Amino acid sequence: MNNKIRLLIAVDDETLRSRCISAFSLPNINLIKCGADNVLIEVTVMKYKPHAVIISSDNLEKRIARSLVKDLSAMNQSPIIINLYTYENYGLIEDLENLGVSRSYSAPFDLEQIAADVCNLCSLIPVDVKEGFGEIRRRIYDVMCIFNFNNSMQGYNYIREAIFIVVTQMNGKFNFSKDIYPKIAEKYEISAASVERAIRVSISNSWKRTNENIRRMFFNRNSLKNYNKPTNSEFILTISDYIKSEFSDFLDEVKKEKELLTSDNSR
Repeated sequence: MNNKIRLLIAVDDETLRSRCISAFSLPNINLIKCGADNVLIEVTVMKYKPHAVIISSDNLEKRIARSLVKDLSAMNQSPIIINLYTYENYGLIEDLENLGVSRSYSAPFDLEQIAADVCNLCSLIPVDVKEGFGEIRRRIYDVMCIFNFNNSMQGYNYIREAIFIVVTQMNGKFNFSKDIYPKIAEKYEISAASVERAIRVSISNSWKRTNENIRRMFFNRNSLKNYNKPTNSEFILTISDYIKSEFSDFLDEVKKEKELLTSDNSR
C-alpha cells in the first residue's frame, strides 16, 4: 500500500526545470512545481507535504537559502531537501547541508542518477491501515494549521473529525445534517445542531486570520457560493479532496481490501 513519492521541483531556471520534469516524470513519482520564492516554497510544502524538494541555491540569496532550508527542516515530517548548484558561494553549500540539505549536486547534473537517488532516499515502505489512517489524521492537523485554526475552540476537533470521515468513507456520498453532524455529536455527547454551529463559528474565525494567498491556493470563486467565507460543507469537502488526492494510492488499496473481504464473506 505505497503512496507515490511526492516531489516538489522549486527552481526558476527554465532549462533546468524542464530537464528535471523530464527526468523525474516516473510512474512512482507525483511531480509538484513552484517558483524559487522562499515563501511560495514553504506554503507549497505545507499544502502538499512532499516527500522531497528540489531547490537550486543558484536561485536564492545566501541568507534566504539558509533561512528556507532551516524552516523546511524544522517542519513536522520535513521533506528530504536536494540542492542543485552550478557555482558555489563561499561556505554556502556546507552551511545548507548542516542546516538540513540531504544531498547537494554540482553541475553538470546527471538527473537520471539523481532521480534514482531520490527514489532510494524516499523508499516508501508499506503501511498498514492503522498507520495509514494515523498519517491522514496528522495531515489534517497540518492543513488546519495553515488556516490558523484556534485549537481551543470546540469546532476545531469537530472539523478534524468531519474531514477524517469524508476522506475515509469509501462510498463518497455525504449528508452533513443526517450523517456527519450526528456521528460527531454522538462521539462528543452533544447535539448535532451544536456541532454544526461550532464548526461554522470556527471556520469563520480562521478564515479571517488566514492570508488571502493561502485561501486562493485551496479555494476559488467557482468553488464557493459566497467568496467571503466558505460554508461548513464547502470547507470540509475542499480540504478533504486535497487529503484524498495525497493518499489516493493508500485509500484505493484499503477500498480493494474491503471489497475483497465483502466478497469473501458473501460466499
